[in-house]
Amino acid sequence: MVDRYWLYLNYFYWIENNADYPVYKRRRISGNQTDCSCMFPISSDEIILDLNFLINSSYFNMGVFEINPFNENLVAFSVDLIGNEKYQLFVWDILKARLIPTVQEMTDTYLSARWFVDSIGEFQRVWIYFNGIDTNLGVPNMIYRQCVLECEGHHLNELIYKENDISLTTELSNSGDVNFLFLKIYGQVTTSYLFLASGGKTFPQPKYLFQKENNIIFEIEHNSGFFYIRTNVDEAINFQILRIPISVVQNAFNLSLSLFKNPHLEIVIPHSSSRYLEKMEMYETHLIVWMFESGVRQIIFVDLSSPFIFHIKKFHNERDPSSKVYSLFPGVSDDIDSRTFHAFTSKCVLYSKSSFAVPSQTFTISLLNFNSTLVSYIEIDRFDSKLYEMEYVTINEIGLPLTMIQRKSVTSKNKHRRKVLMLAYGAYGGNFESKFNEEFLPLLDRGILIAVCHPRGDADLGMKWYYQGKYENKINTFIDVNLCLDYLIQKKSRKGWIAFMGRSAGGLIAGNIINKGALHDGIVKAVVSLVPFVDPIFDLLNEKVPWTAFEWKAQFISETNN
Repeated sequence: MVDRYWLYLNYFYWIENNADYPVYKRRRISGNQTDCSCMFPISSDEIILDLNFLINSSYFNMGVFEINPFNENLVAFSVDLIGNEKYQLFVWDILKARLIPTVQEMTDTYLSARWFVDSIGEFQRVWIYFNGIDTNLGVPNMIYRQCVLECEGHHLNELIYKENDISLTTELSNSGDVNFLFLKIYGQVTTSYLFLASGGKTFPQPKYLFQKENNIIFEIEHNSGFFYIRTNVDEAINFQILRIPISVVQNAFNLSLSLFKNPHLEIVIPHSSSRYLEKMEMYETHLIVWMFESGVRQIIFVDLSSPFIFHIKKFHNERDPSSKVYSLFPGVSDDIDSRTFHAFTSKCVLYSKSSFAVPSQTFTISLLNFNSTLVSYIEIDRFDSKLYEMEYVTINEIGLPLTMIQRKSVTSKNKHRRKVLMLAYGAYGGNFESKFNEEFLPLLDRGILIAVCHPRGDADLGMKWYYQGKYENKINTFIDVNLCLDYLIQKKSRKGWIAFMGRSAGGLIAGNIINKGALHDGIVKAVVSLVPFVDPIFDLLNEKVPWTAFEWKAQFISETNN
């Protein structure tokens, strides 16, 4: 079974899960691909990493998998064989089918690693950078590097950066063209970056990008001499995209990210109160921006020629509210934040779309004409999507979204009233994705309606929707969930016919239902709470618990109620 696939540099990669452990394979791409209707190159398969020959463990979790963009026959990968979320990092030589020996093991790493090269005369020293876990705090607050090739005595793990603020953590990323390595230091409400230019002088010192400011978040990309910045600076709560010449950044210190203080900044996509700019990806000719508008995810394509030309790709029919029940992700993924790969020079953008009633389908969009082509899909045995119907409704004047699915053909004495499983999350500006879930099918086929409430605390309707459900406003999350329950009783079900399920931060909602009336009033009959976060006050008081300090400013502790 093929689990994931992607195009990167000169190869088409995929993962097969037909054995105990994954097998990574690839095919070489011939020429510059412009035909987006045919993603799969016709060439021989090459096994690049078969973990079945390397691992024999009762527990296994894959960490990073990073092809070296400067030498595509080297790959860095990490595994957790214990279950403590501390990964050991290895370097694999694809041509020789062997691990490259290291003088010092790369242990206690986390989920971020990137390749980098710098120059030594005629040679290029090859490094692997990775984030490391502080064993006392249990969070990745350090960035190391280890030399892999042309090392001249530099074989040990070198500490490049350590963050002393216990509410911040570290991560690594590359620009899409891999010309820059970014060292990201971030918390829930602040971000700072250091950067290195690939191929530069030996042991270049990382340089800060912009001033570090509380409540200012940003991410960086690069194209043709400009840094592109997605940021919430200048009260752009739904984010805007700016750009600045690299020459300005390289020759300045402590630059401001504010348009009011930095005349070198240029607006690429302005802030909008109705569009939440969620993520950006860089291609050679276009900037791809994933955004939420009117409760659904869409894509903006920005032609980087001057002046900027926009094309917005919508995936629903405005006249059919049920068409708004879908999920949309980059690549072959089901998580907007997951690591994705793409070929910088490609004219084809890969994305996946599913809904409660339709299993995941993968498409390409051509950057030449913006036409979509189906390239693969998941097929479920004996499943017919036509047997199910979906709804997207908004409740009251604030437009609270409620998405639902039910089976059409269930016979019942109460065909207009069904038993319901309702789910909600309502925290961290996340989104409870309306994606296909095979576990729903046995319930749907027994006549149960599945409903997902999208309360304040999520970000389906933008970051303002999120802020209205955090800190002192957290009570709004519970108010919205009760509004969803009231709607279901009035329109779809009845008292005592509803069960609620909440996971992690959704466990707070479960606790509220149990403690504040919905269960005692007979509205909700059962509550399922999965790995619930139900005791935030005492949990957050103990900073020695991993990730506790990171959570301080995320959801509960504001400037005014610290």
